[in-house]
Amino acid sequence: MRFAALFAAALSTTTLLAQQRPAITGIAFMRVYTDDVPAAEHFYGPTMGYDEKHNGEEMVFPINQHQWIEVCPRSRATVSPTWPPWVSPSATSTR
Repeated sequence: MRFAALFAAALSTTTLLAQQRPAITGIAFMRVYTDDVPAAEHFYGPTMGYDEKHNGEEMVFPINQHQWIEVCPRSRATVSPTWPPWVSPSATSTR
């Protein structure tokens, strides 16, 4: 009985001291890599209906004021042996 009371007190203290994180409200951007740049341009442009902007080799397709998709040639991907090449950066929006 004493152990249960001590455990409950420790658990409630830990919960109170936990870091409060902001709520995730959406995805800000994502980056994808492609071996076929013209096909990616066609998919995100005419097929999905997004306007295309260029930032060097990188294509950027704005979704709205706060969200966008970045498309890069696979040759720009910095991949380590333990990191799958299809996993790429993304960011979340918070409030």
